[in-house]
Amino acid sequence: MTATPEEILHRDIREWMHENGFDPQSLDDLIHKDKKSGYKVMNTRQREEAQLFMIRFDKLPLDASKIIGKFMGVIPDKKGWYDGQELKKAGLPFSPGWMGNGTKDLKFSTSYDWIMSVIVKIDTTRCLSNNIEKYYYCVKLMGSAAEVLDAFTGKVVVSVSIKQTDWMNSTYLLALKFINWYNKEKGLTPEIISYDEFIEKYKPVKNHLNSNASWDGWFFETYDRELAYVREMGKKKPRRIWTIIETDGVFWIVSGLHLVNRFGYIITESEWEHDLIEVKVDDD
Repeated sequence: MTATPEEILHRDIREWMHENGFDPQSLDDLIHKDKKSGYKVMNTRQREEAQLFMIRFDKLPLDASKIIGKFMGVIPDKKGWYDGQELKKAGLPFSPGWMGNGTKDLKFSTSYDWIMSVIVKIDTTRCLSNNIEKYYYCVKLMGSAAEVLDAFTGKVVVSVSIKQTDWMNSTYLLALKFINWYNKEKGLTPEIISYDEFIEKYKPVKNHLNSNASWDGWFFETYDRELAYVREMGKKKPRRIWTIIETDGVFWIVSGLHLVNRFGYIITESEWEHDLIEVKVDDD
């Protein structure tokens, strides 16, 4: 059974290469787009899956459906639940089920109707190259390739090869590549770092207001004097403030002082460089 694009995005690349008979030492062939040697020995499926790995190395966050959802204008609540009315307003083909008017399952990687709604959104997105005139991106789904063009400059911004028997995956891949490119151009692609890297690079400080603070003493609460201190520090040194977010049972630390889905705050010695840094907190 062929794996879905999201399953590929979550796979370990060395394990994938081993299963497909490739030398793990040749990772360079997959990571760098300007090198074609890795593609020459791949069949169509392997080529498409390799392109998905390239999206990973372009630093597209692995939770791809949420990234597409954000592009479509829908945001989950603290428990990862999407409101059905908001999904409909975004032009997505959502129908209420027996569990009610909402869902945690965005079907971009499994439903052609869902991914085509994204294609329509891309087709009606104003070109970044010209913010005055009404030029939009143009999606072309052709026989052997799919591409998105900048209607103002006429340049192809992203493209993928199309497998005739698998338009679903090809279209999904095109949408992912475009959103990744678009977010980078707008400066909206988060930098994702590890928890250990966060500690080493930014150096969280102890909560001097609470000697029993959790998270190794770094945790600041979202109320009373601890919140007041965080806000006061945020006015003086905003780039030292981080927000702990809980989404669908997973903790993230994000740069800046945020209110939505907040769980707590951390203050660091070193300042963050830009306001789109995300730290995934490991379960262990």
